[in-house]
Amino acid sequence: MNNRIFNTPESLTSLLTALKAGWWVRNNESRLFILSEFIKEQLNIQSDTLTFDAFIKMVREDYRERIMRTYDLDVAGNQKEKTFPLETTNGVVWIKTKSVSKNADNTIVGYLQVIENPEKTNPKKVAPLRINNLLYQLNNISKILLSFLQAKDPDKIVNEILGDILKQFKAGRTYIFEYDWDEGTQTNTYEVVDENVKPEIDMLYKLPFEMTTWWTQQISQGKQIILSTLDDLPPAAKPEKDFLAMQDINSLFVAPLMSKEGVWGYAGVDIVDGFHDWTEEDCQWLSALVNIVSLCIQLQRSENRAHRDKSYLESLYRNMPLGYMRLQVLCKTKQDYDFIYLDVNDAAEKLFQQPLGNCLGKKASATINCFGDDAYQLQKQFESDTHLDLEYYIKWSDKYARLIAYSIHKDEVICLFADITESYHNQQRLIDAKEKAEISDRLKTAFLANMSHEIRTPLNAIVGFSDLLTHSEEIEKEDRSTYARIVQENNDLLLQVISDILDISKIEAGTIDLVYENIDAAQLCSELLQFYHTKTYNRKVKILICETVPSCIIKTDKVRLTQVLSNFVDNALKFTFEGNVSIGCQKVDDNTIKFYVKDTGTGIPKEKQEQIFNRFTKLDSFSVGTGLGLTISKSLVELMGGEIGVDSEVGQGSCFWFTYPLEKVLSPSW
Repeated sequence: MNNRIFNTPESLTSLLTALKAGWWVRNNESRLFILSEFIKEQLNIQSDTLTFDAFIKMVREDYRERIMRTYDLDVAGNQKEKTFPLETTNGVVWIKTKSVSKNADNTIVGYLQVIENPEKTNPKKVAPLRINNLLYQLNNISKILLSFLQAKDPDKIVNEILGDILKQFKAGRTYIFEYDWDEGTQTNTYEVVDENVKPEIDMLYKLPFEMTTWWTQQISQGKQIILSTLDDLPPAAKPEKDFLAMQDINSLFVAPLMSKEGVWGYAGVDIVDGFHDWTEEDCQWLSALVNIVSLCIQLQRSENRAHRDKSYLESLYRNMPLGYMRLQVLCKTKQDYDFIYLDVNDAAEKLFQQPLGNCLGKKASATINCFGDDAYQLQKQFESDTHLDLEYYIKWSDKYARLIAYSIHKDEVICLFADITESYHNQQRLIDAKEKAEISDRLKTAFLANMSHEIRTPLNAIVGFSDLLTHSEEIEKEDRSTYARIVQENNDLLLQVISDILDISKIEAGTIDLVYENIDAAQLCSELLQFYHTKTYNRKVKILICETVPSCIIKTDKVRLTQVLSNFVDNALKFTFEGNVSIGCQKVDDNTIKFYVKDTGTGIPKEKQEQIFNRFTKLDSFSVGTGLGLTISKSLVELMGGEIGVDSEVGQGSCFWFTYPLEKVLSPSW
């Protein structure tokens, strides 16, 4: 560095001291200042060198960024004179400084002069300085706002802007509140605080308008609230004054946030440490900044809503169960009819079972013509009406669809497809069900006629023979016994008919109850065997136990289980004229026990075996009974969790069986 600069004559030094000025030399490469003795004294530092970073930290915060950037740009030594405050250990010092020349060794020489505080001595003169500084800050913040529009995290940028305002005015708190006009509340959505101020954003949530009536009225009318002191508030704002005082706020500036719909909130600056007299420049700068922030937030939220709406609509038509196609019609003659796939959704690909998504932007004739020869006819029908609405058979997938087509503009068609294949087949099922219902209705009619016969026959016998027993005294004793037996048999038959009717009614109504208890399966079969021995002692048919049944305790409804087995035995006896009827019980696997009744009777043709469990079905119209026994048995078995079936050959006999789940077995002993 050129040492000449240090050999300053005493007269020049005295002159500089009188002018309250000193010299400095800056090395652009090392970013280091060499200072005169006067400057060292004014800045209250011991060393005659000062780094650029240390000097910038001394610049008052509201001027710091501008000074730092202008010094970075000043590498040619032609810097203009600047006026700004420095914060030293002795307090704030206002200075004027300017670079004078640039030396060959890449150093810059300049002077620094201490001046009186222009903010106090000549506010009008310092106003341009403040305006220039504010404009510079505004320019920097406008760059941040541009990044706000491009940012993925706009909240971070908003907080950075509030942080810049906080530094600019040495405030305690900067914030944004948003209104909910429907609920009548206001919520603090953004807040930046000084390190010595406690955050309050979590507490300022959904505050009712009633807490700040005057405040809300001012903001809702688009008015600013500017307070150099809380005493500036009118008497009507006493609740607001108390609330602000409770937060240790001395001065504040609040401006409404506007949109085309009106006021949606406000942004504010709270001065906690000391007071602030808001100048016109302050208000204009803050107002402009608040308007920019409001605009950017609204644009960002509008963009987010647009993205959400677009995403919602795309998701809707992509994932809706309706097939969607957008087509561009190219030719309209039958020979040259063609179209381009502009858009299709997954449902359309699934419905046509073709990879239509691979055809986007391509001609149907060169890829997949999903309409085939029907395309031209569909277009002609479409042109004859405002929209097309018809049932369409899809040859590709053998499905039926409801097709709705309409044009959004010339040569562009939207097609919507609803899969009605199931509905179409349901129509066929309804036709079949109708036919079955008609058959069932005829069967019910036959059943009622049969019930009339089944009830009237035993009833006639009961009434007739009871009358004989009551009024004839000349009847022999042996005949009386015969008549009494006939009355008893018909009484049992009548009770069975009524019982079957009641059971089937309960089953249809879903009111039948099962009462479970512990029973021995082998003992149940034995008891049934003994019961039927007494009923068949004079018949050629023998009742047998098919095999030795080990003891097995199961939990079941004994009455209903016995009812099913009794129905099997009664049917076997009805169609077995000689031979035997066997009752059996065996283990099918670890989870199932099987009950069965075999006979050596007439057997059942295969084509009729599926019908015998249907209601009102009787294979022999002349046989005694309602035709409900097996239907009731099937319902009871399924209620108890089992399956029912029959194995039979004509002339060889039949085996009726049902299974019972072993999870209900309590203590097996197979």
